[in-house]
Amino acid sequence: MRQLVSLFLVILCSTLVLRAQTASVQGVALDSASGSPLSGATAAVLSSSNAILGGAVCDAKGRFFITKLPEGQHTLSIKFLGYETARKRVRLQNDDTLRAGTIRMVQASVTTDAVEVEAVQTRGEQKGDTTEFNARAFKTDKNASAEDLVRKMPGVEVDNGQVKAQGEQVRRVLVDGKPFFGDDAATTLKTLPSDIIDKVQVYDQGSDQAQFTKFDDGERNKTINVVTRPDKRNGIFGKGFAGYGTDERYNTGGNVNLFNGDRRITVLALSNNINEQNFAIQDLVGMMGGGGGSWMRMAGRSMAMFSTSGGSRMAGMGSRGGGGGSDFMISPSDGISRTHGVGVNYQDQFGKSVAVTGSYFFNTSKTDQVQSLNRIYYLTDQTSQANQQDNMNLTDNTNHRLNLRADISIDSMSSLLISPRMTWQNVDKSSSSKSVTENLPSAILNQSVATTASNNAAYNLSSDILYRLRFATEGRTLSANLNNNIRDNSGTSDNLSDNLIFGADTFLLNIHQNTPTSGTTNGLSSNVTYTEPIATNHQLQLTYNYNVTSTSSDRNTYNVDAPTVPLPGLSNSSTSDYITHRGGLSYRFSIVPPPDTSGKPKMDPMMMMMGGNREMGRGMMGMMGGAVGTWTFALGADYQRADLTTNQNAGAATSTESRFFNILPNVSVVSRPTLSSNVRFSYRTSTNSPSIQQLQEVIDNTDPLRLYRGNASLRQEYTHSVFANYGNFNMITASGMFAMVNVNVTNDRIVNSTLTSGVNPFRGDTIRLGSQFTSPVNRNGYVNANSFLVYSFPVEIVRGLRLNLNTNAGVVFTRDISLINNAENVAQTLILTPSLGISSNISENTDFSLSARVARTSLNNSIQSELNSVFTTATVIARGTFISKSESEWLSGWIATVDMSYITNTGLSSSAFNQTIPLCNLGIGRRFLDGRGELKLSVFDALNQNNAVNRTTGSFYVEDTRTQVLQRYFLATFTYNLRSFGQ
Repeated sequence: MRQLVSLFLVILCSTLVLRAQTASVQGVALDSASGSPLSGATAAVLSSSNAILGGAVCDAKGRFFITKLPEGQHTLSIKFLGYETARKRVRLQNDDTLRAGTIRMVQASVTTDAVEVEAVQTRGEQKGDTTEFNARAFKTDKNASAEDLVRKMPGVEVDNGQVKAQGEQVRRVLVDGKPFFGDDAATTLKTLPSDIIDKVQVYDQGSDQAQFTKFDDGERNKTINVVTRPDKRNGIFGKGFAGYGTDERYNTGGNVNLFNGDRRITVLALSNNINEQNFAIQDLVGMMGGGGGSWMRMAGRSMAMFSTSGGSRMAGMGSRGGGGGSDFMISPSDGISRTHGVGVNYQDQFGKSVAVTGSYFFNTSKTDQVQSLNRIYYLTDQTSQANQQDNMNLTDNTNHRLNLRADISIDSMSSLLISPRMTWQNVDKSSSSKSVTENLPSAILNQSVATTASNNAAYNLSSDILYRLRFATEGRTLSANLNNNIRDNSGTSDNLSDNLIFGADTFLLNIHQNTPTSGTTNGLSSNVTYTEPIATNHQLQLTYNYNVTSTSSDRNTYNVDAPTVPLPGLSNSSTSDYITHRGGLSYRFSIVPPPDTSGKPKMDPMMMMMGGNREMGRGMMGMMGGAVGTWTFALGADYQRADLTTNQNAGAATSTESRFFNILPNVSVVSRPTLSSNVRFSYRTSTNSPSIQQLQEVIDNTDPLRLYRGNASLRQEYTHSVFANYGNFNMITASGMFAMVNVNVTNDRIVNSTLTSGVNPFRGDTIRLGSQFTSPVNRNGYVNANSFLVYSFPVEIVRGLRLNLNTNAGVVFTRDISLINNAENVAQTLILTPSLGISSNISENTDFSLSARVARTSLNNSIQSELNSVFTTATVIARGTFISKSESEWLSGWIATVDMSYITNTGLSSSAFNQTIPLCNLGIGRRFLDGRGELKLSVFDALNQNNAVNRTTGSFYVEDTRTQVLQRYFLATFTYNLRSFGQ
């Protein structure tokens, strides 16, 4: 482990030293005939091998200034569209600035030849708040997917179905500015082939209403927009694959895309038993609301892996299989799964007034999971406790997901946007577990053997309607938004457990219960926004929002021997109503830099060209901050009144009413200091009401040794959020730096209060050692903060060996609070994640990447601080694809692939979890049918070492899990790539 960290630091320091250069050159580029400045011309300093050492873009006066250059004899090159390239030999010395003087450029009399076009081809540009990459500047195999392409781009990562850009998770991928498979980023990137892509744009997309009004409402999604090549927008393309291997492993599927201008249809299919899946996290959300009860406890545990607010999760080797044939796998699951799925995406434009997009997913999966768990609790006046569990779960999951979107232009000044959505899911789950709880180091407190069987079904229907009206006066707008949401879920659970509790009067607690649950949520939200210009670059916004959310939940628990009489304390019928009225006033103004000699603001010519480009999917939002040096501010405040009413009937009817008054200020700042950089800052406040499960005062005894009950007296949470980011991309050197800081501080945070001693509020007897009673309460002082710094740049160590380097340093800090036996425990978690990635950009036949990442997590508790811990995961991943190219037909077209990872875990609870996991996937095959067909033999986990080890930290516990996963198997796969494009 120490050697891995040392190696990473050496590599990182070496790359930084290589970049530490101090010579500079400056000058001015002018038109030779008129003497006018050539704003936007590109200046670069080239080495003797024509490698770019540094560069800059000429400002409005044609001036350029290039820094951090090595000393020596080099070439200064100035290029501008329509002009002949100007070259000048320069000799640079360290700590010196060379004044190159005036460079007069001559207009080209002939069209630039193909070689010259290739030479000036830039890798990327910064256009306002958008980073745009030129797809043709990144070398990929002709059969590669869009995912393979974006992996090579600075600041973009793809790992286990999660897409990140500039350190943030990508929430949406658009194609030519329009939604593609809803918000499913991974599906889009896996479906599209790389050879149809012209540009890839990365930016933060605001809500539909914010894009229209230009007022930041705090809703942002990191978005990738894939701009297709004009000559690839008509045709049929896709791929199909089928594979079979040892242990009866199989993987089959494919996709077909029919593009005909604005009409685009995509069909996907998938069937396998190697853990490739196509359901996203939103497919599970329908099961999380409403009825609560035993399903909530089971789902809550399985969903912990996706949580970012309650602790940290350190992952070992994932449980997914190999094969690489999936077209829309979203995320791997723990265990071994068999999945069948299909998806359809439709997109069309009807005349000039109606644009429609829609997608539908269906999938069914069966997952077999065998898991070992070790959890350590940090307690107050007792020795710490450890809980070990062995669990076996079988889950049968079926879900449907439908997304539609219709953008209707009523006339030149008004439009209507309609977005209905639907999800439906059914889950059958059976599980068995053995559990032992002991006082450390070895005094057994209890033992439990349990089996459960549950069936749950849920649907979620929502619709969003946005009306937008633009008046003749620029900046005067009116928009109205109406959103409706209906969620319903119901199910039943059978719970059989034998619990042996040790102590002075050791006894056996037997439970055999049936628990039916049901719940509904109905939400209606409306919002009206009016904007009014009050002067040049000054604008006001008035808003009013009304929201009502009504929920109901019924939970009844019966002894199987008496199935008609609900058990007291375990059964309850409850409803809650949450109503808010919110009015707001915001003021937006811009400070514009002085005009240039022509009397016009210093507008970036590239921004002027993109203006209202539909391919950006943002309309005129791209013009915000378009003028270099402009600062745009928005200041505002909302006043909100919230009424929360809860009614419960658990034998006796009770009602609780609460009213909250809040002032919710907000501030946002957007600027573009230079042609290649942008800055964004925002401060916002928000509230969050407790869920009906947290309010429902009914006992959940799914685990009879760890009881849970809601609290009807909970207050709403109040959160302060600060967000800031900075981006800079040098289009000459293709180097980019992106930084982000996000801090959230929550008052009245809903946290857990756990009793492990004293009187049991449920039964009135003494809580036995090893047992727990938990209920939610409000507490101040919760903090969640995260930040990252990404620096990416290309290097050419030797001539022809072109590489992309990505360096990344991330920090996550969480201050969580809980009550343990009425004493406050503050759990502080600090996660440091430095990483370094290297990927090739040599040719389409040679592709490799190497990355190293260290995740160091330190956990500190105010209770029993002697049990504070530090655990570390170090990961090294190497991937490579090599395709032979020869004049000999027999020697050409052979393909070899390798995918290796080496993971080391240290600091976990036992040697069973502190493991070093080497994983190696290999493949060899051959292409034929002009490269469209491929036959390949792959081996997954060639060393037979695959394992899944995870750590989850809570407010007063640390949990390590180890899950059975797929191990070595062979798979023979045939793949055919379809390409047929028209003019």
